[in-house]
Amino acid sequence: MTKSCEVHIFDYSLSSEKAEMVRSVSGATLHEYGIGAEDSFVTAPVSDGESLVSQYHLKNLSSIMSDLGHTWIDVLKMDVEGAEYEVLPAMVAHYAALNESVPVTQAQIEYHHSPGSPPMTDLVHTLLLMEESGFRTFSTEYNVNGAPWNFIEYSYLNVDPTGRLAQPKTPLQ
Repeated sequence: MTKSCEVHIFDYSLSSEKAEMVRSVSGATLHEYGIGAEDSFVTAPVSDGESLVSQYHLKNLSSIMSDLGHTWIDVLKMDVEGAEYEVLPAMVAHYAALNESVPVTQAQIEYHHSPGSPPMTDLVHTLLLMEESGFRTFSTEYNVNGAPWNFIEYSYLNVDPTGRLAQPKTPLQ
């Protein structure tokens, strides 16, 4: 990793063993909270075998960036286990209210769709919202590590209204 590259990993669900492994990666910083539609706490199952449920902290993208002193993200990789249908619309709405593009050059989002998940219309609505917000799909890939038709990864480039890559403080118009 170059010295100018920062890697921040946000995951509240790692076992202590996995968290220690992530912390050992040079240049990476583990934050034991997740990205959410808003700053909040959620109760979720624990995968460590020690307890059944626990309360976890979520922060929205704007809060995370503010905490880290960042104004722009070059690459955002998001796998939020079905919460993308809440997180992405909230993220887009936040920056639209400021008349700014989402401060991300490239986004890689894993969409989840399986029995018990939000209806297919939520997926279609979110894909259209990303397109309307300036995110252009340049790659899609089925996640073959799970049920291939249930998880699909989209890679986007964020472009301004002229078709150029969005830059910090790019107006929406």
